[in-house]
Amino acid sequence: MGVPLDAVALMVDSTLGTIGAGNSQLALVGDGLQGLLGLVFAVSGAVKLVGVDEMVENFERWGYPQWFRLVTGLVEVTGALVLVGGLVVPVATAIGGAVLGVTMLGAIYTHVHVDDPLSETAKPATLLVVVAVVVVL
Repeated sequence: MGVPLDAVALMVDSTLGTIGAGNSQLALVGDGLQGLLGLVFAVSGAVKLVGVDEMVENFERWGYPQWFRLVTGLVEVTGALVLVGGLVVPVATAIGGAVLGVTMLGAIYTHVHVDDPLSETAKPATLLVVVAVVVVL
């Protein structure tokens, strides 16, 4: 004699319930990470927009004009808002992630091009990885 169908149904239901619970926990972590990442990029962009001395000096040292600092700040703030908007409209996560990812690729290029220390290149590289994780989750 085999296993009663009711028992099989109960096992399937309990297994799917566990999988569903794990996915909702993962989604909660992803949403928190997405919000935190949005905050990081909003602050980073705002620092560029208001012209904090270190940012002004960095863009000069990198050989970029100050208008590019403003554009970069605007892109970061806009990307952050779109990324966080993805919590309500999911497609916005991919759009904001793409904008911020491309921005981080540009930052990585800049740090490598001007021979900045690896610790400076690691910052945008880490943010790029986190952006990719948020988009995938």
